[in-house]
Amino acid sequence: MTGGNATGENLLAEEKREALNLVCQSQTFARSDRLKDLLRFVCEAEISGHQGDLKEYVIGIEALGRREGYSPSEDSSVRSRAYELRRKLEKFYATEASGASVRIEIPRGSYIPHFIHAPVSEQPVPPIQPADAFPWASASISEAARRMLVPLVVVFLAGVLLTAGAMMAWNGAVSRSQAPRYGGWSPDLEAIWKPLIDSKAPILVSFQTRLFLRIGPVNVRDWHVDTIGAVERSEALMRIKQLFNAPQLYENHDYVDFGSANAVFQLSKLLATRKTNILAKRSTDVTWDDMKADNVIIMGKPEADPTVSRWLAKGQFLESGGHIRNLHPAAGEVSEWVDHADPGDSSQRWAQKYALITMLPGPGQGNWVMSMAGSGSEHPWAIAEYFTNPEDAKDLVRHLRLPSGRLPASYQVVIRADFKAQIPVKVTYVAHRSLDMP
Repeated sequence: MTGGNATGENLLAEEKREALNLVCQSQTFARSDRLKDLLRFVCEAEISGHQGDLKEYVIGIEALGRREGYSPSEDSSVRSRAYELRRKLEKFYATEASGASVRIEIPRGSYIPHFIHAPVSEQPVPPIQPADAFPWASASISEAARRMLVPLVVVFLAGVLLTAGAMMAWNGAVSRSQAPRYGGWSPDLEAIWKPLIDSKAPILVSFQTRLFLRIGPVNVRDWHVDTIGAVERSEALMRIKQLFNAPQLYENHDYVDFGSANAVFQLSKLLATRKTNILAKRSTDVTWDDMKADNVIIMGKPEADPTVSRWLAKGQFLESGGHIRNLHPAAGEVSEWVDHADPGDSSQRWAQKYALITMLPGPGQGNWVMSMAGSGSEHPWAIAEYFTNPEDAKDLVRHLRLPSGRLPASYQVVIRADFKAQIPVKVTYVAHRSLDMP
């Protein structure tokens, strides 16, 4: 933008805070509490003249809740969040506030915000035409990109239809054969959920939304990439960006897997009969303050969130991309459980997949963190079914019960789910560990 003040030195603090409030109240940032907290922190530091304190280590502790002494070289959360924040700001000013008189930018390689003042006398920007907004969609697009566009749209629509089909199949399966299994609370379910139910803190159900990247009207995904900070390391995504001559890939977290949707419904339906304060939140928006204030049930890949991943590293089983490692195998146990799937027709194929449930005290006083980890989109569905079914609860309590007769407060459980066409048809106990201190 020409004629603007690139540093904001001539702007009043009130003008800067107005620009900050405009961003934080926008639709673009409506469900991005973490990024809003980070933006407020760096902006207030700049406004108060303490921009020199905006170092990665300080931001990690003061804005993201990292512990004293943490290593930025091993924990990339600040860099990842800053990358996300820059992209969100670009999206906000491109879609919601193209005429903003003061813009906030965070230059790459720095965490110090720049407040850019656009003079009122500037000529109005003409309406953006589709060809200007997405040059790759104009007549200059390569023939290879044209050929690739159709299969991308087909893949996206197929995912929507698969989700709808799985939901209908599940409803039919429950109405035909599985409904009698669900009879509300039993003594064993009460025993399993007692720590979260007895706690005065709310229950926050956290669900994972897969990271898609938007290129114009099309959304694409690399199934190995779950954080925006890893996008540039994806050779496939970078090839797509180059192929379509796209200036930027915009993140999109609006899509929830059918497995997570079913899991949130099942868990909330059960727990709501015992707790009135139940919340739901995307895992990308769960903050350290949430973990300290609430009992948090986390569904999805724990490695997608460094905070959660480090908290769960205390266990003796570790889940990682379809593998559950057994760090200290007991007699007769394997060192690793690996997912298996029938390579045949995906509409009817069978699969055996493993999931890991971890129950630990939370960082707040008297609260708990329960992780329901699995690599597949269907995993949360199977886990939620296992933890809401009285018959499965009875079997689990039998395995968990200690010689003293009580249940461990902290534990890990490995379960195996058998799927047909991504619908869980059987869930069984595999192994467990008590994590209580001796």
